[in-house]
Amino acid sequence: FEILETYQDGQFLMVKLAYTGGCNEHFFEASWDERYMKSLPPQVNVTLTHVNNDDACRARVEKELALDLKKLFLNTPNNVEVILNGNTEKKILVSPFE
Repeated sequence: FEILETYQDGQFLMVKLAYTGGCNEHFFEASWDERYMKSLPPQVNVTLTHVNNDDACRARVEKELALDLKKLFLNTPNNVEVILNGNTEKKILVSPFE
């Protein structure tokens, strides 16, 4: 899958992505090892996993996911940089929400 765009909307990190398929339902799971890197602002590694249910179709599908950021701010009241799927070139700065 390809990540097209990311942005913060309140307590959610919105991830717009594209993948090939169209015949079976696809699922995405986000995981975080609950560790903060020693940096300013702190950085976290978030991994998105794609489950395609053996979909062999070739249509281009675009989908938007909402990843809840609540857990990221339980131990820090400050901004956090999210490294999504190891892409250190496109870190995503997210802020605490009200």
